Amino acid sequence: MLSIYKIRKNNIEFKIKIKFKKIPVKTFNKRNNNINLNTNCTICLMDFENNEKLKSIKCGHQFHNECLDGWLNNEKVCPICKNEVI
Repeated sequence: MLSIYKIRKNNIEFKIKIKFKKIPVKTFNKRNNNINLNTNCTICLMDFENNEKLKSIKCGHQFHNECLDGWLNNEKVCPICKNEVI
């Protein structure tokens, strides 16, 4: 029975990771950035640079790929507005 639980747990974690990979990746461009969007990553607090790859979640907030992936390993909500990401 313990092994079945581990398999189910691993399957759930695997499905969550697939959903994280489906988060759209965008290239940041200072000229074309919408004024309403943040221009820095609120996880690492660094400004976005031109041509950096960012992930934009469904609430509209954007973060560095690596920062958001690391955040979502521990949390399942947006770091800014706390809306669920998955």
